[in-house]
Amino acid sequence: MICCQDVQLPLEKSPVDDDFTARYLSDIELAFGLEISLDYARHLRNEKRVALAWRLIADFILCHVFFGPFVIAYWRGVWDYSLIYSDKIFGVKLI
Repeated sequence: MICCQDVQLPLEKSPVDDDFTARYLSDIELAFGLEISLDYARHLRNEKRVALAWRLIADFILCHVFFGPFVIAYWRGVWDYSLIYSDKIFGVKLI
């Protein structure tokens, strides 16, 4: 049985009026155990929502188009060469 700690969110209204930004800040606070300052929350409220959305979209695309395939290619190369070297070093033909 998995038991979770009870997490209590603050009851006072967030200084950020935007629901997306408020959820984003509360997620960061819960994930990292940090307390977001009011100045940063006001900065995010004043910053255009579109700019934050574009950053999140660019991050998603960069991770799924660039980093993900290169990590998969690297590990496929590692495991494929391990089969070749097992034949040369140990004399065991696995392919």
